[in-house]
Amino acid sequence: MEKEKHVENGITSRAMLLRLNVSACSFRKYDRKVSAKVAADFKANRDPGRYNKILIALDEIKKITAWGDAARRYVEDHAAPWDEPGWWIISVDEYFPAVKALGEIVEKHDEAVHKFVPLYPALVKDARESLKAMFNEADYPPPDDVARRFAIRVHFYPIPSGKHLMVKLGDEALAELQAAQEARTKEAVQGAMRSVWERLHGVVKHMADRLDDGGKFHDTLVENITELVNILPHLNVVGDEELEAMRREVEAKLTRFDPEVLRKSRKARKDTLKEAETILDKMKGFVA
Repeated sequence: MEKEKHVENGITSRAMLLRLNVSACSFRKYDRKVSAKVAADFKANRDPGRYNKILIALDEIKKITAWGDAARRYVEDHAAPWDEPGWWIISVDEYFPAVKALGEIVEKHDEAVHKFVPLYPALVKDARESLKAMFNEADYPPPDDVARRFAIRVHFYPIPSGKHLMVKLGDEALAELQAAQEARTKEAVQGAMRSVWERLHGVVKHMADRLDDGGKFHDTLVENITELVNILPHLNVVGDEELEAMRREVEAKLTRFDPEVLRKSRKARKDTLKEAETILDKMKGFVA
């Protein structure tokens, strides 16, 4: 059974919420006519699937969407999920680094969009030649509408607190609303911290599984653990002492050997596997 984690009253001064929204035009289109023809050609008596056309050369689209992926990776690495999709809780210590890193990503993304827009008419012309009878002008947004279909938006907000509710509803009603907000925030913080525990558990279990099967593994087996233990102090927004103790144990016992040592030394591999299994056993009270 998962141990309920204590949520400090000072959470609103130690962390904040981050909202990330990435939008992009995929330039893929479901074609009913082609899908129906495929079904007819194979004499299928029901719709066997969907045919999605690629409207624009994907290499050009990826030059833009790669930056959206980079924004998601950054947030996933430096924050914990909040209780709503697209919302994250992030330490105030990470605010300025996040503003700088995500600002640079947004700038690169917008540059890529700016370069793409002048190429768009020629790309549509190329698509007309490559798609032949499948080409449909209506599938393509007008050139002056393309840029707005790509965006990365990042916003920061304070963590909701019942104390922020100042509406005039009478003392009793206001107290009920404040209590409900405090309960929801506490639950959301607990969920975020649970995800941090699960993240740590995930990399330790992956190491145990890979070392136990005796097969090959990539350097990332150790590197991913090293990266996570370095960022965990910032993810531990409630100051969970047990999480910090576990982080230190993982760092001390599972990152002491380089990947190459683990490959060549049977003893190092066996000892590290044993340590990983012991740590996993200790984590049972914190993860489902």
